[in-house]
Amino acid sequence: MPQRLNPFNEQILRTSVEGDLTALVELFDRPVSEYTAVTASILLRRLLIDPTLPRYLHLLGIRRPPTITALDLKAMLPRDLSRVFLATEGDVMLGGVHHLPALMVTGELPGDRGRYPQISLGLAKYLDFAGMVAQGRLINRRTVIRFGALALGGAHVDPDRTGAENAPPESEHRDFLALKAVMAPDPPQVTIAMGSGGETAVSAVHAEILAIAQHVLRAERVYSVLRPELAARVPPSHALPPRMNWSPEPVAQMTVHFDIDPDTGEWTNFRQEDDSPESPPVVGEPDA
Repeated sequence: MPQRLNPFNEQILRTSVEGDLTALVELFDRPVSEYTAVTASILLRRLLIDPTLPRYLHLLGIRRPPTITALDLKAMLPRDLSRVFLATEGDVMLGGVHHLPALMVTGELPGDRGRYPQISLGLAKYLDFAGMVAQGRLINRRTVIRFGALALGGAHVDPDRTGAENAPPESEHRDFLALKAVMAPDPPQVTIAMGSGGETAVSAVHAEILAIAQHVLRAERVYSVLRPELAARVPPSHALPPRMNWSPEPVAQMTVHFDIDPDTGEWTNFRQEDDSPESPPVVGEPDA
């Protein structure tokens, strides 16, 4: 049970969380960009990982943590994750467009997966559940948020820096390296068709950060504490297609070539070229 706060600290907590929730909602009024995603990751780190949001809800008399419903990414993927270059959960509204999961694999795409697998989890389990795959590694949402806030947001941790004071735990360090690899030097892009008719693109990592933000804002126990005028601006959820079937139609016209280190199994030396049907990986998204 959270420790009882004195009135002064209670007011600080209220002001901090209400300001962060307002800023998070307002990000979706802006054009989708790396800036909005990195800012979202910094806000999410403070709200969910520090964590100020559960303490705030407890202060309001909401004792149970938020329950968040999202897609079960692992259930949508091939069993052999070693051939998955990149996979994202999707199910996010960006620029008025509903984006489904995306997958880049070597070899063939998995076929019909039946109905979209959804799962409802408490906040802590939701954060520890996989939201992405990068270089064959399942990456949980907690790590995606920390990577956005720390590595992309310019805070304390950079996986290229040395020294114990800069290094995250070993497993997270390897996750950071995998996320950084799928973003550089020319990261695979998830193309966002804006509702205004224009187009922009953010990396899959940025898109996943924004998906996490929307899932949290839509959670009933979070949505209920937003001011009515703020709640009305939360991007709505969108009905999923009745069946999930990965389509061979690419969502981005490109091919990423890479080498696999025989000793460590890590994917290295990425080269991005124009799309070629003969070259891996295959890029796909579920049929609507």
